[in-house]
Amino acid sequence: MQREAEAQERAKLSAECAEISSLLAGQPPQTALVTAASLIETRYGKLILLSEGAMPNDGAAFSSLDVAAAAWAAHNGDITGHGSEVMPAADWTFLPLALKNERDGRVAALARPMDGTTRPTSQIDHLQQLTLLLGQGLDREALEIERREREMLEERDHLRRAFLASLAHDFRTPLTVISGRLSVLAQKNSEARDALAAAQRLDRMMNDLIGAARIEGGSLTPHLENIDLIDVVSIACEDLQIPPQITLNRNVPADLPFVIADPVLLRHVLANLIDNAFRHANSTVTISADGEGNCVSLKVGDDGPGVPSSEQARIFERFARAEGSDRTDGSGLGLAIVKGFADAMAMSVTIENMDEGGARFALAIPMAAKAVE
Repeated sequence: MQREAEAQERAKLSAECAEISSLLAGQPPQTALVTAASLIETRYGKLILLSEGAMPNDGAAFSSLDVAAAAWAAHNGDITGHGSEVMPAADWTFLPLALKNERDGRVAALARPMDGTTRPTSQIDHLQQLTLLLGQGLDREALEIERREREMLEERDHLRRAFLASLAHDFRTPLTVISGRLSVLAQKNSEARDALAAAQRLDRMMNDLIGAARIEGGSLTPHLENIDLIDVVSIACEDLQIPPQITLNRNVPADLPFVIADPVLLRHVLANLIDNAFRHANSTVTISADGEGNCVSLKVGDDGPGVPSSEQARIFERFARAEGSDRTDGSGLGLAIVKGFADAMAMSVTIENMDEGGARFALAIPMAAKAVE
């Protein structure tokens, strides 16, 4: 009879664990946690879940001994208080909500039975199994909250990208008209040349916004073809207004092999590299190219202050600026778009400081198949 009773008791406790586990798994996490905790409280007495660092401080419910027992349970990951071997005189039993080797400071506080009896060890061991399930429920709730927050951030980012891309598109048409009129006026008026340079800079910022939205939105699909690098360099330079204090040197051999690239993206990459060099150079910007293995290395260098080695790893991040730089013009997206467009075309882009001073960016562009053979 005793064995049969023990077997029935084990079956009852196992069924209760399965019931709590089913509740925690079958409902939204927050609702499931409240339902499961209420069920345990109904059957075993008042239950309070104490999160990490939130030890009991309500003098009406917890004595100083209870507070000490709760702190012990949280710190050591052991059952403490009433019915345990540690501070058994406490009125509450404190049960960790995670396994001892995974203790995270969270505990469940269970009040002494109303009839004044001491909980048997077997019941406390069972309650520990139930509270561990509650701990898993808390973890599930935290993951659900994190998932919702991540979805909200992603949605806000999506709306932001869509807004910026739409805004940039809307600006491009009037900017094209303004730049066209200023281009005519600039042939005879120096002030118009300054205005044209400003309009072109604004146009590049709009292009950067559109480019950033395409990269982040995953809609960037390069159309690769065999192209002549001489043509791309020429068009990129024509689209830029060379500052009067800057000399632009081009050293791109005419016999370079064709390369594989998206001509529009590559032109945008090169324009951003040259524009970046203009903004940091003291007097000279140099564009050069040469063959290196199966690639053509296209380099854009300036004679400016260079980039500290500690900053080179983050120079291609959005809105990154070299520490101590007083340059505030530009969108802050140019080099990030260089990296994004280069990655999309299977190109690598690197930066180095030259021995004679200044920074130099190198873009490794794959040669066309016939050039490699």
